[in-house]
Amino acid sequence: MIAALLLQRRRRRESEQRFRSLLDNAPDGVLVQTRERIAYVNREILQILRAERPEQLIGQPVLNLVAPEWRQIVRKGCSG
Repeated sequence: MIAALLLQRRRRRESEQRFRSLLDNAPDGVLVQTRERIAYVNREILQILRAERPEQLIGQPVLNLVAPEWRQIVRKGCSG
């Protein structure tokens, strides 16, 4: 039972590592948001947004990346 649980955890961790590697090395910009804040950025989106480090974007409101005249429309679209 414990061995099966440990194996399951290891497989999940390995799967998460493969997925993160896929995102990190994607040729397209990837940004993940949680609760309207930037939670993850890959290298390509750093170049697109002219940021040097992820810390410059992570934690910032996603709407900061949207032109002011579009923010209300984007906010409505994101809320469902």
